[in-house]
Formats: sequence, C-alpha cells, structure tokens
Amino acid sequence: MRRVLPVLLLALLAPAHAPAQAAAEDRTPNITGLYRLPYTGGTELTSDGRYVFAGQWNGRTNRYEYPRQGGVRIFDSKVWPPKLVGTIKCAGTDMDVAVVRPGLLAIGHHYSACGVRGNGITLFDVKNPAKPKRLSTLAVPSAHTLTAVPGANVLYVSPGGTGSANGLTTVVDVSDAKRPKVRAYIRPDFWGCHDVTFATSVAGKPIGVCTGLEGITIWDMANPISPKVLSTVAAEDEVTGDYIQFAHGSAVSPDGGLLVVNDEAYSGHRCDGKDEEQAGSLHLYDISAPGQPVFLGRIVPPRGRTKASGRWVETWCTSHQLNFMPGSRRLVNAWFTGGVSVWDLTVPVAPREEAHYVGNGAITWSAHWFGDRIWVNDMARGFEVLEMSPIPDLPVPVSPAWRPATSRPKIPFDRPAPPQGFVCPA
Repeated sequence: MRRVLPVLLLALLAPAHAPAQAAAEDRTPNITGLYRLPYTGGTELTSDGRYVFAGQWNGRTNRYEYPRQGGVRIFDSKVWPPKLVGTIKCAGTDMDVAVVRPGLLAIGHHYSACGVRGNGITLFDVKNPAKPKRLSTLAVPSAHTLTAVPGANVLYVSPGGTGSANGLTTVVDVSDAKRPKVRAYIRPDFWGCHDVTFATSVAGKPIGVCTGLEGITIWDMANPISPKVLSTVAAEDEVTGDYIQFAHGSAVSPDGGLLVVNDEAYSGHRCDGKDEEQAGSLHLYDISAPGQPVFLGRIVPPRGRTKASGRWVETWCTSHQLNFMPGSRRLVNAWFTGGVSVWDLTVPVAPREEAHYVGNGAITWSAHWFGDRIWVNDMARGFEVLEMSPIPDLPVPVSPAWRPATSRPKIPFDRPAPPQGFVCPA
C-alpha cells in the first residue's frame, strides 16, 4: 500500500407521492420514473420478495443533521402504485436493513433511538408490516453494515472497513430473535470489512465476499460461523495494476461467475468517464474459480455533478450500492450525483450501459432490482421506482467508461486512507 495520508472528509413524515418523471433532469429514453415519495436521508434497501424496506438516517447528507429523523419505511411492491403499509420510527444513523427470514427484519446502526444508543442491531417482527414489533437489540463493537447469511439465521455485522472496532465483523446467531447471541468475531485484516456479500458459486457452493480498505477477500461459507479464505485481491494489485481506493461493497451474478466490486472513492475521482483515472469505478472479476479471481477491467464514473476532490457526497459521483437483476447479468448501480446506471454485463469485457437516470438534485445511495423494476433510495429525493425497457432494434455500444484490464490507471496521488475515527457515508 502506498504511503497513507490523512484526508479531510467532511422525516419519516413526508408529503404524498409525486410522479417521478417530471423531476428527471437527465435520462435515456428507455427508463421512466413511475413513482416517487419525497424525503431526505434515504439510505439502504432490501426486500423479502413482496415488501421493500427503505432505510432513512437522521440527516440529509450527514449524520445527526436532523436528530429526530430516521427509521424504515415498508412498501408493498405487489400493488400499484407501491403502498406504504408501515413505518419503523427509529431516529438514528445509517439504518442498514436485512431480511433474516420471512417476517424478521434486522436494522444496523451506529446510533439508534429505539435500541442501544451506540453500535448495535435491532430485530423487528414484520409479519404484520403495518404494526412492526421490536423484539430485541444487541450491542456490537461496530455496526456500519449487516448482511444475513441465506438460510442460516446468522447475521454478519461489519464495522466499516476503515479500522474501526479493530476491524472486527461480529457474527450473530438470530435463531431466537428475542435473544440474539454473538457466535464469533472475524478480523480478515487490519482494516476489516466494510460490507459482506453472500452468494452461490458456479459450482453451487456458498461463498462470501468481504470488501474493505485492504481490498477483497473471498470466503468458503460452508461453515457460516467460521468461513475459510479462498482468495484475496489487494486494493493495489501489483500484478494487474488495478487500483481500488476503498472497496466498499459487491454483487455476484446469479450464475456465480462474475463479481462486481464498487469503489467508494472518498478523494479525487472524476465524473465524466474520461481519462485513465479509475477512482470510484466498478471493478469486474471472473470468479468462475473463486480461489483464483481474474481481473477483467473497470467502469469509471460516467457522469456526475462535478469533478470531486476530497469533498462530501453532494459532489461525489463514486459508485455505490448495486445488485443484479434476478436470473441475468444485468446490473444496476447508484453513483450518488451520477444517479442510476443499468449495465448489460453478458459479455463482461464489453459492458454496455443500457440506461441511466439522474433525477433533479440526485444524491443516490441505493439502486436495486426487485422483480422487474428498479427501486431507488436517494439522500435528496427519497424513494423512487423506475422502469426500464430495451431500445428496439438499436444496438448499444460498449461504454466509453470501460477500461479493460490491460489499461493501467492514472493515479496522480498517493492512495489516501481515512483519518482515525472516520466513518464513510455508507
């Protein structure tokens, strides 16, 4: 790793829903805003197949700006327009959300008014989403993100990947939702995981992907309490020349063969898809053999409000939350001020941007496929639902934001690390 330099980083009640399309300032013709519920501080998204859970923190673009704001909205996605059927009023930070099993929702927070005041997770019974019931709260060393291990009644609660809580990810058994228990602590490296993704490999085996300042670790998840390391990818790979400022999160294609890692660059990234600088990019890997990931290339931020340089999310266009459309290699991701992109990664070394949508004033935290629509949670615009249709008889060219693995990045500065105590926005 290069010399580490400190860098200065900087209401649940909302109006009735409004048509999203009228507010779009930049979009391709094949993507349409169908629904919008305006509010500030939109963060994470998850779904159980019917209900969509949308987090909101206690600020707009900074924690604690609005101390009484925060919680989770619950939308019924099987009716149209989506129906807001319930809310969890819980002022706090981040509000990462995970469905553990049908009817059980977990919320992770650095601070919460409805659980432990510091870092912890809170479990809610949402069998009746109109009347969520708090079941329990558990304090942990740090709760920046949380992810449920599929089918295991186990949560991985990660510290943020910047060295907080000594880099410890807390493994929690939630078989008894009223009495969750810490089963293990995992420290993959000095910095720890910012987030963890679980998936199934091409061979049909469970795997996990830990992303953080150190880079990427792929685990064998046969034992969810004690994963085994299959491979690691350094944030600065001397072999490929790849460079990730801050490996923030990831998505694995449904077939298990493609890994996409997003770089939440907090310093010096462009917002125009030009040049060889790659900070803030999406990084693509062939993981057909999870023990030997192969770097394929990166997609640099194609658009955004301005060229960013060490400022906060109001100017960032760095890649952020992402996932694959079920059963396909079509990826959607958020870019903060760059809005939402949809990528055809069927041929991953020739990615095609099929659509983009940037709402007026967008600071888009999350964009996810649930079913055949795109669901968005935005720090400035609130909750939105988008629909995309293909452009008839019009081939989409390879994106000019694509940089193949043979393209060496232009890195005009030492790779900075967050100062002690820094907590990234998401």
